[in-house]
Amino acid sequence: MRTFEHPSGNGYTETVDKKDAVLILLFGAMYLCYKRAWGAGLLAAATTAGVALLSLYIIGATDKIGGGAATFVFWWAITPYCFGDEIPKAYLKRGWKEQKPSEIPQT
Repeated sequence: MRTFEHPSGNGYTETVDKKDAVLILLFGAMYLCYKRAWGAGLLAAATTAGVALLSLYIIGATDKIGGGAATFVFWWAITPYCFGDEIPKAYLKRGWKEQKPSEIPQT
C-alpha cells in the first residue's frame, strides 16, 4: 500500500493498493484514465484493441475459437501486472509526495 499527499499540502491523500489492480482488471484503460494515468490508459486501450484484433484474426484463420479466446483472456489477465505501477508514477509526475508508513496518520 502506497499513500500520496496532494501537493497543495491540504492533507488530502490518495492510497494505491491491491484494489487498484482489481479495478484495472475489471475496467482496464477506463480506470487508468479515471486515475489520470493518461499515457498508461491510452497505451492499455491501444494494446487491448490490438490484442482483440489479433484474437479475431486467429479465430478467422483457424475457424476455432479457442486460440483467439485464449490470447485475449491471457492479455486481459496480465493487464494489471503490466500497468499496475502506472498509477503511482502518475501521482509522482503530478507533484504528489509519497508518504512514508511512519508519516501516515492512523485512524
